[in-house]
Amino acid sequence: MMGGLRRMKPGQQGLAGAAGGMMLAVLGTMPSAARNGPPPKLFQRGEWTAFCDNSGGCGLANAAHRPSLRERAVRTGSASTASSGTASSWVCLWLGSTSGADASLSLLPEDEPAPITGTHRRELFIQPVKGLSEEPVGRAMVARHDGLERYTLGAENLPSLTEALRTADVALLRETSDGPVVARIPLDGFRATLGYAQAFRTDRRPLPVVTPKPFRHAGQGTAAETEQLRREHCSEGHHRAPPIARYALAPGRQLLVMHCRLSGYNGLALALTAGRDRKARPLILTSVVDHEGVGPDFSNLLVQPELGLIEEYHKTRGAGDCGKRRRWAWNGRRFELHSEEIMPACFGAGHFQWLRMHASAPPTPTGQQRPPC
Repeated sequence: MMGGLRRMKPGQQGLAGAAGGMMLAVLGTMPSAARNGPPPKLFQRGEWTAFCDNSGGCGLANAAHRPSLRERAVRTGSASTASSGTASSWVCLWLGSTSGADASLSLLPEDEPAPITGTHRRELFIQPVKGLSEEPVGRAMVARHDGLERYTLGAENLPSLTEALRTADVALLRETSDGPVVARIPLDGFRATLGYAQAFRTDRRPLPVVTPKPFRHAGQGTAAETEQLRREHCSEGHHRAPPIARYALAPGRQLLVMHCRLSGYNGLALALTAGRDRKARPLILTSVVDHEGVGPDFSNLLVQPELGLIEEYHKTRGAGDCGKRRRWAWNGRRFELHSEEIMPACFGAGHFQWLRMHASAPPTPTGQQRPPC
């Protein structure tokens, strides 16, 4: 099924070298000494973001410059309809690994409660167009010059659709083959991000099987051994040390958590571990996005001892629709990365739209696997 999606030759991978400067706009300044493996495969150009996870696959989403909730509200007004056109749908094209056949297309037209995919069929037609000329018809738009073929929503059409999008200026979304346009999908940057994604796709890699082991809450209290780290990381406004939540991870091993200050939109917690020597040590955990690791300050930390998981949810803004989200599982010896997603644009995205940077396999065959976006 993926035969129509060409993999770039080594000599054509110039986009990879240009990606460094583009990634900084998404991720902030990256440390020069990365200890957690190669940089994340994340690249922005125009309105599109290319991303790759640890399965060997890569995807493209129009998440680089999505309109905010306020901008979307303005666009629904009748006065702005003629100038702004129809709203732009959320699109995520997953290419999968080069040896796999797990390509998929996820669409989320305006006012839809959930994304529409090839497995959740609805007769929508996608029309890549060159040199588009439009005229308003109510809140929809009609193309004067159609140009290219229409494609129904289905995985079997993805290779030819992807090639058509590569050379188009815009894609139109119709509910019927010849009906009015219900959404307009700009393709600025699509060609560059497609090339980047194809350059970094690899053979399928098995996802690590992560089996969380529950641990237990062991009460609250204070501990003198944490005082120095508390003074380094917690707000000076605390006249008294905040309570410490203790969790028994294993015999002689504890997780210590204190929620101690606010930073922007995030409540920061200090996480430490203590062994039989009762010495507190900073908890630093692996991440594919933040190479130097995460911790001991964690944003909006959620500890779920009964599930064997801890979760960080770092919000870029108060609405919590963009930022980073990752989970680590206690495997009986250490915390290992369970999953990680990122959303670089703030536009009201639901969590199912966040870009998957790392995934782990369910411990049982019946477990659910989160889709890439």
